[in-house]
Amino acid sequence: MNDTDILEKIEQATVASWEENARPLLLSALPKLLLTKYEIDVKAVLGERGMKAFIQDNHEQANIKIIQDPTHHARVGVIPVTAEYTFPTSEASTAADLSANDVKAFGKVLRSMTLAEQRTVVFPATFVARLLGEK
Repeated sequence: MNDTDILEKIEQATVASWEENARPLLLSALPKLLLTKYEIDVKAVLGERGMKAFIQDNHEQANIKIIQDPTHHARVGVIPVTAEYTFPTSEASTAADLSANDVKAFGKVLRSMTLAEQRTVVFPATFVARLLGEK
C-alpha cells in the first residue's frame, strides 16, 4: 500500500460520505473507516505523518479539500473539491431565549447544590455572560 492507494481510498470514502449525507467526512473518523472498510492501517502507511498533514500535502491529487470549523478548530473534515460546506454556528440559544424566570431557576439550582458540588461545577464564560446580560 502506498500514498496513491490510500489517497484513492480517502477520495472514495469522502465522495461516498458526501453523497450520503452532504456533510464532511471528519478526519477523526477516517482511520477507523479506512481500517474497517478497506483494511488499511493508516499508522502503518503514514508512519510519523499525521492524517491532516498528509491530506494537506496531497489533496489536489485526490480531488478533495480540507475544511475546518472556525469555532471548534479540532473539527476538521474533507469534502469533494467541487463541494461547498460551512460548519453550522454553535449558537444553540441566544440571550433572547432566556427569561428572567430561567435565570432565577438556575440560581435556585445552584443554591440547592452542596458545597462540594459547587466547587466542581465549571461553566463556560459565554454561558455566564449570557446569564449576567439578563435583567
